[in-house]
Amino acid sequence: MLVIMVYVCIQPYWGEGPFWQDVQLDRDGCKTVWWTNLLYINNLVKSDAGCLGQTWYLANDMQFYILSPLIFVPFYFSPIFGMVSAGVFLLVTSIVPGALTMRDHFPPGLIPGQLQGNASSQGNFFSDYYIKPYNRMGAYVVGMLAGSFLYRTDCKLRINKFLNLFIWGVTTACALAVLYGLSDASNGHPITLPVSALYNALNRQVWGACVAWVIVACCTGNGGFVNTILSWPALIPLSRLTYCIYLLHPIIIDLYLFNMNTVFYMDENSINAVMFFLGILVVSYMAAAITSLSFEAPMMALEKILFNRDKKETRKDGAEEK
Repeated sequence: MLVIMVYVCIQPYWGEGPFWQDVQLDRDGCKTVWWTNLLYINNLVKSDAGCLGQTWYLANDMQFYILSPLIFVPFYFSPIFGMVSAGVFLLVTSIVPGALTMRDHFPPGLIPGQLQGNASSQGNFFSDYYIKPYNRMGAYVVGMLAGSFLYRTDCKLRINKFLNLFIWGVTTACALAVLYGLSDASNGHPITLPVSALYNALNRQVWGACVAWVIVACCTGNGGFVNTILSWPALIPLSRLTYCIYLLHPIIIDLYLFNMNTVFYMDENSINAVMFFLGILVVSYMAAAITSLSFEAPMMALEKILFNRDKKETRKDGAEEK
């Protein structure tokens, strides 16, 4: 909400130019639908207006969190009940995306060119399909299963070297298939509807499983050099800025693009893309660091003080009763 308030109040003074009015649409949307962001339902409420488009995934995360007891509570009573509950969620979040893809002729993801030409017949792919929680929760469920496994095994998993390498190989192949399996579609070659449905039904679960294996392997001593890289101390302070960067980097991109006097054009010279990426990355980290140190870190410190005080008072009362 802090980012929304600052965005609405200060954004008009950030720039000018022939394209700047396009940014005003998002700002005006924040004035009318800000409450959907506050309630984490902006991915469910259909509206012509929008507010900070990147926040749709925050709504998904909150909705997944609210539904997570339906999996964790059965696990508390029995691992079998928990697996059945998780299996039902995985089944539903696989069938629904595939069925919607077949019914509405959706493409396999946000691919340039695939939405053009038949967009009117398939509706608004982004708002009607892409951001909906029932199409995305599969990866979250896989993550919960991985967390439950680590908890129950106390992060202990002994496997021989060859099996470890085999699992890493399969994981790498699956991850590359999810990332680059649609390269033909990105180059303008159409993909058949059944293939699109299969990809939409399984890609998030498969990707979640790949990420889950990286976490499990690193936590159980089977990560090798991957664990060494991910455990590099220099990444710790950067990791604490990820949430702020997620909120701020689209605003910084808009600030750059919509202040231009001509249309931004990314040619085939890859150095331009690299320079653009690095520039946005550095500025985003700078803005995130300022925001985190000014607002997020003080609030977290205050929260820690308040909760620690409550714990101390509880312990003191318990000692006095004894």
